[in-house]
Amino acid sequence: MKFIYKSMVVMLAFVVTSCEMFDLEKQDSPNAVTPNNAGVDFLYNNIQLSFNSFYRASQGSGAALARQRVFSSPLYQTGYQPTAFDGRWTTAYAGLLPDMSAMEALADAQGLPNYVACSKILRSYVLTTLVDMFGDVPLTEANQGTDFISPNSNPGDQVYAAAETLLDEALATLDPNGAFPLCYARFTRNFISHP
Repeated sequence: MKFIYKSMVVMLAFVVTSCEMFDLEKQDSPNAVTPNNAGVDFLYNNIQLSFNSFYRASQGSGAALARQRVFSSPLYQTGYQPTAFDGRWTTAYAGLLPDMSAMEALADAQGLPNYVACSKILRSYVLTTLVDMFGDVPLTEANQGTDFISPNSNPGDQVYAAAETLLDEALATLDPNGAFPLCYARFTRNFISHP
């Protein structure tokens, strides 16, 4: 009986290791979202969720520094550690801005100008908030992949000018008769009619 069990184990090991049962050469995860299978609505929803966390985190620390909320220290120098801002930086540069670029490209290809305009408005807010919080921040070299692994910062006034340009482009792009992202139809129409 032991011989039968041993031989079955050996045969099973031989069968499992002798033939390729799985395709191990897959390079792309079937669960990952790529530009080929991403939808504009899904990307826009993710942008809104990320923007919400960015907004809340930024407002919380800003209000504490302005003493509108309880501050954790009697001294400004010891109130926040540099790592306290890592989440906002990562949300902006690794989440929001790349997602906005991808969504804008998809929306342009599908003829959805209001999605592009809403994204530009949110991008403008993110950029101005980053300048308000950090001063000079990367803009022209940011999110360029391996071309700029460590992007240089742009002066705050250049980033503000770029953010204002984004708002002007958004206002020019908004179409009152076009498709609007989710619940923004009424607000966007008001924004267009009252520049």
